[in-house]
Amino acid sequence: MINISFDRPLLLLIIVPLLALILIPFFIAIRKSNCTKGVIVSLVLHVLIASAVTLVAAGAHYRETVTETQVVVLADASYSSEHNLDLVDEYVRSVEGALPENSKMSVVAFGKDVKRITDFGDDFTTVRASGVDSSETDIKSALEYAEGLFGEGVVKRIVLITDGKETAGFGHAGVVSAIEMLYDKGIYVDAVYVDNNLGEEDREVQLTSVDVTPSTYLHRETTADVLLQSSTDGANARVTLYRDGVEVSTQYAILTRGYNVLNFNLPTNEAGIFEYTVSVSADGIDTSLKNNEYSFVQEVSGRIRVLLITGNEGDLARAEELYGENAEITCYFDDPAIPCTVEELIFYDEIVLSDVDVRELDNITSFLDAVDTVVSRYGKSLLTFGDLKIQNQTDDTLKDLQDMLPVRYGNNEQDPKHVCIVVDISRSMEFNYKLDMAKAASKQILSIMDDKDSLTIVCFWGDYTTPWPTTPIEGQRELIESVIDAFEPTQGTMLDAGLREAYDKISASSIEKQQVFLISDGRSWANEEDGAITTAEELAKLGVPVSVLNVGTKVQSGDDSSGAAVRLLESIAEVGDGSYYFAESITDLNRVILAEISDDVTESVIETTSPVFVKIPSDSVLSSGFVPPSVDGFVYAKAKDSAKTVLTTEFTKAKGGITEPPIYSYWSYGRGNVSSFTSSLSSKWTSEWQSGQGAEVIRNIFDVNIPKSKHSYPFTLELTTSGGETVLSMIPDTLKYDATASIRITYPDGTVAEEPLDFSSDGYYFEFASDTVGTYVLETTYSLSSREYSATTFMTVPYLDEYDSFTVFSVADLHKIIRNRGSVFEGVDGLVLENREEDVATFILYLTVPLMIAAVSLYVVDVIIRKLRWTDIRNLFGMKERKKQRSKGAKQ
Repeated sequence: MINISFDRPLLLLIIVPLLALILIPFFIAIRKSNCTKGVIVSLVLHVLIASAVTLVAAGAHYRETVTETQVVVLADASYSSEHNLDLVDEYVRSVEGALPENSKMSVVAFGKDVKRITDFGDDFTTVRASGVDSSETDIKSALEYAEGLFGEGVVKRIVLITDGKETAGFGHAGVVSAIEMLYDKGIYVDAVYVDNNLGEEDREVQLTSVDVTPSTYLHRETTADVLLQSSTDGANARVTLYRDGVEVSTQYAILTRGYNVLNFNLPTNEAGIFEYTVSVSADGIDTSLKNNEYSFVQEVSGRIRVLLITGNEGDLARAEELYGENAEITCYFDDPAIPCTVEELIFYDEIVLSDVDVRELDNITSFLDAVDTVVSRYGKSLLTFGDLKIQNQTDDTLKDLQDMLPVRYGNNEQDPKHVCIVVDISRSMEFNYKLDMAKAASKQILSIMDDKDSLTIVCFWGDYTTPWPTTPIEGQRELIESVIDAFEPTQGTMLDAGLREAYDKISASSIEKQQVFLISDGRSWANEEDGAITTAEELAKLGVPVSVLNVGTKVQSGDDSSGAAVRLLESIAEVGDGSYYFAESITDLNRVILAEISDDVTESVIETTSPVFVKIPSDSVLSSGFVPPSVDGFVYAKAKDSAKTVLTTEFTKAKGGITEPPIYSYWSYGRGNVSSFTSSLSSKWTSEWQSGQGAEVIRNIFDVNIPKSKHSYPFTLELTTSGGETVLSMIPDTLKYDATASIRITYPDGTVAEEPLDFSSDGYYFEFASDTVGTYVLETTYSLSSREYSATTFMTVPYLDEYDSFTVFSVADLHKIIRNRGSVFEGVDGLVLENREEDVATFILYLTVPLMIAAVSLYVVDVIIRKLRWTDIRNLFGMKERKKQRSKGAKQ
C-alpha cells in the first residue's frame, strides 16, 4: 500500500494565496478579445506550478510499508457465546476494517478446542459453523495455538474476541502467563469484549449450589439448602431430591428474580455414605438444560465419641444412661493423666468436664489449648457440669477456660468494671491500725477484680491526690500494691474533696459499670458533711453506687464526734445507693462482703434448694410445657451477653436484691459449641432431674451439642476449584518436620491416582484436573511419627463452569489478563490496530526534486507560450508541416 504524506502539512495552506495571486489578475484583465488558447494554457500552467511549489514546501513524500503484519483473530465460540455469535461475526469484520497497513488476517474459533476458519488473506464468512467443542472456554490453549500460525519476518498480532472468562486450564492466571510469554516473543495481544451476560429478555432457571454438611451423625437433623437462580419473576419450578437414585421429596416453588433457597430435610435414620441429586425443571422458561442438576455426597456416622473427665464417681453410669447405645464413652475418673494434645482429642466429638478440679489435671495448659483448638477450629463440643474450681482464680490458664465458657464464674465479670477507691489518710487514721485496715481493704478489693477492670485510687487529708490514675489492672497488681503500701497519715481531713475528685474521674471514664468505695473513719474536721453527701447523691444519679467501709469508728457515749462520724458514713452509703460495712480489725475484713463486687464473685457454690426458671421456652432442649424441677445446689455464675441462657435460678445477695444466675447456657465458639450446666450431672444437686422431663432435658443437652459435622483428623482440608482445576490444601494443626502427606484420588471414570502432597510453609497442597462431571473421592493421609490420620472427602462436579448461565461477565476481566500488554476495546467503537514504528520497515521517496523539475519545466513551457504565437509554437514542434503532409496524402 502506497501513501502520500507531508512533513509540514500546515504549509499546504500556502496554495490559497498563490492561487489568489494567479486567478484574481486573470479574471480582472481577461477580455473576450484577449481570451486566447495561449492565455488559458498559461493560466493552467501557473496553477500547476503553484501546486508543485506548495507540495515542495509541505515536504511531500511517498511512503510504502514493506513489512507484512499477520493478525490472528481468536473468536470465542464457547457455550457462553452461542447466543451472541452474530455479534462475534460483526466484531471480526470490524477488526478486519481496522487492520494496520500491509496486513493479512486469519480467523480462529475456540472453545474447549480450536478450529481455523480462514487462512491469512482469505475472506471471512462466519464462526457459527466452526464446529468447536463449546463445553469450555480455553483462552490459554487458543493463544498457544495462534502462536504457531505466524510466518517469519512479519509483525505478529493476536486479537481476542471474548467475554474474558476462562473455564478451563488454570483460570486467569494461566491466561496471563500465556500473554506474558507471547509478549516476550514480540507477539501483541489485544482484546474486544463480548457482553455475554443474560439479557432482560432471556428466561433461565438454574441450580447454582447446595449447602450441606458433608458428614453427620445417625438421627441428627440435617438439611440441604438448595440455591436456585431465576432470570424472571413468577417462574413455576419443580425441584426434586433423589438419594441413590430414589426420589426422597419434591417441592414446587414460584421463583422470584435472582436467588431463591429451598430447604430439604435429609434422612439420617441409617449409617452409610449416600449420593444425592437435586434436579429442577421449569417448562417454557428455561433456556439451558445443562445446569438443572446438582449432586453431592453425605456420610452418616453411626456412633459419637465422648471424652468424660469427672471427679464424680456416678457420672459415667449417668452419662451412659443418657447417651444411650449410640455413644462410645471414654472416662477419666479422678485420673489427672488425661489426653492433652490436639492429635489425641481430635477423635472425640464431645468433651465433657464434670465436677472436676481442672487445676489438678496434668498438663492443664496443653489440655486447655488443645480443647480450644478442637472446638474453635474443628467444630467439636465442650460441655461442663457442676464445679470446675475455676471461680475466684486469677491464673491465666484458667482464664483461658473462662473465656471459652458461655458463663463467667467467680471473679471473672462479664464486662470490664471501673472501681474508684477513696482512702482517708488523715491523722485520725493513724490510731488503732485504721490505716492498716484501709490498706488491707484496698488490696482485698484489688484481689477480686479482673485484669481487664480499671482502678482509680484517690487519697484525701487536708488536700487530695490521685496516686493511681485510671488504668487497667492487667500486669500492674504488684505495682498497685506497692502504691497502697506507701500510704502515710497526713494532717487534715477533706472528705468531700476526695469524693469530688472521684466524681471527676468517674465522669471521665467511658466504662459502663462503675463503683466507688469510700474507706474512712468518718471523722471530718472541715464541717463538710453536707458536701460529701451531695457528691454521693450525684454519683448515684449517674448510676454509680457509693459503698462505705467504716474502719473502726463506733458510737461511744461522751464522744459526740463518733456519732456524727458514723451518721455521716451511713448517710453517704444510703444516698449513694451503696452498702455500708464496719470493720474494727484487719481480721474483721475477712468477714466483710463488699457487695457490689463480691456478691457477684465470692459465693462460688450455693448449696440450697433453688427454683429453676425457663427463659427460652422454644429452645430445642426443652419439651413443650416443661416444668423444671428445683436444684439443690449450683455454682454461682453470670451469663455472658452473647450466650443463650435457657434455664436460670434465683439468688438473694447479702446486701439484699435478687439475681438470676444461669443453670444452663450455651453459645457458639468458633466452629464448635460450648455449653455449661452449673448444677451437677449425677450428684444430689440434681436428684429431681434423674428421671422424667428433667432427665430428658439433660439428655437433650448432650444431643443438641453433637457437632454439625464429623471431623476426626488433626488438619483442615480446603478445595478451591477454578477453570477445570482443583487445588486441595491440607493445613495441619502443627507442622512437624518428620510428617508426610499423600492423596489417593478416584476420578469419576474410575481411574485411581496416588501422589504425595507438595509441602509449603504452612501446609501441604495438591492440584488436579476436575474438568469431568461426576464424583471425585479424595483419600488424604497424614503420617505423623508412628500415627497415621486419614480423611475421605467427596467432591462432586455437577456441571461444567461453562454452563453457569448466571456468570457475571465484565470487561474488567479482560483488563486483568491483558494488563499493559495490549489494548482492550469495549465493543468496536474506536477500534484501531496500530503497529509500533520500530516494528515495521518502510520505503520513503521525497518528491521535492521531481516536483521542482516539473515546476521549472512548466515555467519554460509557460514562457514559450507567452512569447510565441500559437502558429509559431506549432511550427516549432512541426505541427503545421505534419498537417500539410496529412492533407497532401489525402488528396492523392
